[in-house]
Amino acid sequence: MKKLRKPLAGLVILLLCLSLFTFAGCGDDGGGGDSDPLMRPGEYEVTWPGFEHDFTIKVAVDEYSILSITIVAQQESTGIGARALPIVSHSIVELQSVEVDGMSGATITSNELKLAVREALTNAGATSKMFAADKRTPVPYNGYTEDFSPDVIVVGGGLAGLYAALNVAKNGGNVLLLEQNSSFGGSSSYSGGAYAHAGSEYQKAFYPSLAGTAATYANWLITGTNAGVLNTNVDGFKTELATKMAERTGPALDNMIAWGVRVTGLTNQASGAYCGTNFGSSRVGVPNLSGGRGYDIIEPLVDMLQIYVGSRRLAYLLNTKATEILVDATGKVTGVKAEDKSGSKNYSAKAVILASGGFADNIEMLMKPVSEGYPGLKKFGSSSGGQSIGNMFDAAMKVGAGTYRMEVTRFDGGMIEAGYHFNGKKVEMEARYSQAGIVWLNKAGVRPENEWTTDNFQRWAVWREAQDQTIYLVFNESMVAGWPNPCLYLGNYATGAADRDNVRFNELVAEERVAWKADTLAGAAAKAGLDPATVAATIADYNANRGNRLELNPAQPCIILETIASVKGTLGGLLSNEKAEILKPDNSTPILGLYGAGEILGDIGSTGQSWFGGVCLTLCAGWGDEASNNALVYAKQ
Repeated sequence: MKKLRKPLAGLVILLLCLSLFTFAGCGDDGGGGDSDPLMRPGEYEVTWPGFEHDFTIKVAVDEYSILSITIVAQQESTGIGARALPIVSHSIVELQSVEVDGMSGATITSNELKLAVREALTNAGATSKMFAADKRTPVPYNGYTEDFSPDVIVVGGGLAGLYAALNVAKNGGNVLLLEQNSSFGGSSSYSGGAYAHAGSEYQKAFYPSLAGTAATYANWLITGTNAGVLNTNVDGFKTELATKMAERTGPALDNMIAWGVRVTGLTNQASGAYCGTNFGSSRVGVPNLSGGRGYDIIEPLVDMLQIYVGSRRLAYLLNTKATEILVDATGKVTGVKAEDKSGSKNYSAKAVILASGGFADNIEMLMKPVSEGYPGLKKFGSSSGGQSIGNMFDAAMKVGAGTYRMEVTRFDGGMIEAGYHFNGKKVEMEARYSQAGIVWLNKAGVRPENEWTTDNFQRWAVWREAQDQTIYLVFNESMVAGWPNPCLYLGNYATGAADRDNVRFNELVAEERVAWKADTLAGAAAKAGLDPATVAATIADYNANRGNRLELNPAQPCIILETIASVKGTLGGLLSNEKAEILKPDNSTPILGLYGAGEILGDIGSTGQSWFGGVCLTLCAGWGDEASNNALVYAKQ
């Protein structure tokens, strides 16, 4: 059967199958009697459209049951879709149902897999009534009972929240962890596993030659410059935050190792750093993995949760979304209000730690105007994991919290919108925009910035400040053959999935919706809706001042590729101090009992404009450590 292009195909088929209660071709279910017919034993192979590429599965059955599901071939995103396929397959076999929980952050892949299994079962002779029992968990929880009395509530189950919750329990407190999704991990799940730190016992024991300490790490941040800007002159940066975060990264790594997280190596400095002093950087993950993935950090921490659940120190609720922060008449925190499928409920505690991430998936907040202190974006996609909904920013501000630098976002440039863009759409394709010979143009047909900048903040600003967040990539067709890699990533660059043999790229050029080719630069510019004269003048200036860069020949066939930006994260956040207390707008008065950790605090406050491998996980675990230590002390007073 011919498949429609994903992801619309899966949605249409799923709706039809649900409405008609059928398997085979959404036709007659083949049943109608008091008992279902037997299936034909054997292995049934199905190729189905996934999020990135088609995937192939093999479903083995006997007369009555699903024996196994084998992933024969797939090119889904590493750590996301590729991880969802075996996880959801295992659930289907274990529960003998296609109505099982999907994996958070990989909803499309999860749903497409269920449809593929339905197809295989149909081919084996199954009816709609077989394997259709709803085995989804409506409100997964562990350890929570009405008489559980937490000292601390942690909102958010990514690395920051998991760490904070475990550390409260480790130090003798009772903690309730609330997660809005059906599984843990948050944005940390999509990281590359790097964790920048200094001064851990691990480092001292196994890498004694490294001289990095918390003090040198802090100094590295405080005295660092990026594009000539000293971090101490960056709006929002606080030396006391940099110092405290650096101090807590070592103990946090040691705790994570004790909780089962494995370390796969240690290098002498963080990659891509803009500051001068080496302080030591470690990459955490499962041994023997090349680079590791964020999930490899999350999984042992989730296993450790169960140990503390068993000791009645910790309880957690999944599919439970915190919506409000509760305070008393004096403004002190008393707990949170949260909602699940059964309604809303108040949960009491003397201290609350917000570890709920940024707002990279909150379209309304991203589009709020710069005049109100927000990004003011007009046209953008999302390369975040879908969990960063930003609702706890509003909740915190309602109880008096201040914010800073909320207008700054981390952008992945080069997103291809493929002609059906809407704001917040997940990245399906991303151009390699720094290949040799590519010239960047804005909608006016002029170069907005040096195409070869290695400065992340400058590159993010190019797309953010461009009209409609749109940048055109211009290059000679002959250059493509000389590039070392395919032109496009499938998904964002972190997925590691490439457009093999430039198949999708060539399709885009043929479609002429976001890519245009002509025999000359002027012809391509006209097709793209750019002023040919302006573009010609811009490229002439580029060629005259290109130095050792490749010349773009306007008389040879040229391709122009239209790209927008996708938001990967937010860099501003709630005001906080060195105790991880959330502050009021005066930037000095704490809201008693309210703490923060991870992306909700913003990167800039602790790291300024220094961007390096491992910074994100450092912010999560470092501030998770500090917030949990202080929240528990406060709650026990």
